[in-house]
Amino acid sequence: MDYDNFRLFDHLAELVCCIDECKFNPRERELFPFYYSEAMQIIDRVESQGYSSSKLRLYLNQINEYFKINDVLMKTIDDTHNEIAQIMGEESKHLYGE
Repeated sequence: MDYDNFRLFDHLAELVCCIDECKFNPRERELFPFYYSEAMQIIDRVESQGYSSSKLRLYLNQINEYFKINDVLMKTIDDTHNEIAQIMGEESKHLYGE
């Protein structure tokens, strides 16, 4: 492995660590699309040179799907909380005559 490929794999390892941090640190979550895109570009590049990274690609795609599902779930939860707050506000007006 030449030095350029070593640097690519080293950078890829750093990106995977950052992606893992996104799973556990909500403040890092907004950086996930950048990390994911860059990691996939590196994977494409190293695969074009004959290296196998199918397990890493699968892992990153699973994390990407996790975040997509999580985003939908969080939006659903937020919408539900907003609906409950609205109902409670209307009930409060009805009960207390506000």
